[in-house]
Amino acid sequence: MIKARMLLSDIFIKTLFLLIALLVSSQIHAECISGDCRYGIGTFRFDNGDKYVGGFIDGSRTGKGTYTWPNGDKYVGDFIDDSRTGKGTYTWPSGDKHVGEWKDNKRHGKGVYTESGGATKTGFWLDSVYFRTEAEWLAEQTKRNLAEEIKRVAEEKARKKYERIYNACLLDKSKEVDMSVLVVRNAVKAACEDIAEDPSWWEELKYD
Repeated sequence: MIKARMLLSDIFIKTLFLLIALLVSSQIHAECISGDCRYGIGTFRFDNGDKYVGGFIDGSRTGKGTYTWPNGDKYVGDFIDDSRTGKGTYTWPSGDKHVGEWKDNKRHGKGVYTESGGATKTGFWLDSVYFRTEAEWLAEQTKRNLAEEIKRVAEEKARKKYERIYNACLLDKSKEVDMSVLVVRNAVKAACEDIAEDPSWWEELKYD
């Protein structure tokens, strides 16, 4: 009986150590395997099998470098703050290749796409979308920039309206209550946040 318990205890301890080893191994993440991956030239390997060899500034991939994927994809070119930005060449396992400008990991600007069979496509890319002529490309950029500006203005207008209603509501509802009491203060703030977020026509008329 004692031997059996000792055997079970031994099995338990070995299993525990095995589980700990597996846990530790599963926690091994990306690492710098050579060079200087802070400020210099280094080789950085990711836990998914990706690998980067090139320049680093403040720990970010910046400068010239080569990034390879386990599936055979490969990019050689410029990096800024961990993204493919600048000029570079991307090659697919099929043999297809894109040489041109990049921005935030997307084909962005002038480039040439060459298929493995030799056919080429020259033009301009915007967020990896192809445009045959520079005029088309510029027109699309203008349209997107205008849409972004309209969105930005609308968001800024909504933010200012929220602040106006919230501040006016807070001033109004704090007149006859003791705001030094935490529960009361939080309740008033929460009520005004809800009103500012979605005011009724009367609340909007009253506070805006």
